[in-house]
Amino acid sequence: MRIPLYVLMNVDGNGESEIICFWLAALEDKDTISALMEVFKENNEQWGNIKVIMADKGMPERQVLIEKLPNAKILICLYHTLRSLRREIAMDKLGISLGERNLALEIVGKMAYAATEEEYQTLFQEMEASVPRSVREYFTANWHDVRTQWVDGLKNQTAKFMNRTNNRLESTNQKLKSVISRYSGLTVFFEDLMKCVNHLKCERDYRAANLELKYPVLQERRQPVHQDYYLYLTPYAYGFVEGQLGFYEKTNIIHAIDENSVLVKCRIYGEMVTSCDNCNCSFHKSMLLLCRHIFCSQETLG
Repeated sequence: MRIPLYVLMNVDGNGESEIICFWLAALEDKDTISALMEVFKENNEQWGNIKVIMADKGMPERQVLIEKLPNAKILICLYHTLRSLRREIAMDKLGISLGERNLALEIVGKMAYAATEEEYQTLFQEMEASVPRSVREYFTANWHDVRTQWVDGLKNQTAKFMNRTNNRLESTNQKLKSVISRYSGLTVFFEDLMKCVNHLKCERDYRAANLELKYPVLQERRQPVHQDYYLYLTPYAYGFVEGQLGFYEKTNIIHAIDENSVLVKCRIYGEMVTSCDNCNCSFHKSMLLLCRHIFCSQETLG
């Protein structure tokens, strides 16, 4: 049997990857993917709560996902971004020399890791001034207008739980391939598929049970504020918050703006307005957890 298998996956509150859907599609055209998306939505009443999709820019079903999940923002996997740029910015395709290609790839590679819009624009201007016209035209037509989908710092303004790539999915695909016999019949395929899925589920449930049953030895040594968050959050989420609590005392408050907000000086973003429950930093936007700036604001404002 030679039919592509689609795997849809999400991330749960423990930071675990969970398979939520499989598709077997004889055709990979827009109409087929659109019909499969409708079936998915019919069987998942909470589909409207999907906020972020991580996918490859070259996926044919990309536009279908945008149309069928209007509340979600689609992002491009960082690995696939860099791979696509290396493939398309080529000497034969764009008529450039090896030196010009290497310079262009160096600049767009820095763009991919830009932390802010200002940093991206600085690199974009550098690229316009230093690379051949064919590279500029290709980049502007295919990447510039969708930069919020692939530039790392700009993607962090979306609740993607700090995921840069599709590595979670790639890891699961490798496990499926190691169990499922290639070109096997439909009956054998589903038997192998469910064996693998059940095994992955047992491993995930085991780790989740350990989080509840194991009592950390150093728990009593935590400061009271740490202890409160530890009891309220999952260990996965607390690990991130604990890191922010360790940094908030080093945060520089310029002055209070009013009873609800302060002006914070940040190394990456410069001066930034932060309230007791909201911040524009990448950590807060990406994880939806309290950040060092919010903790500092709460302490300053009482």
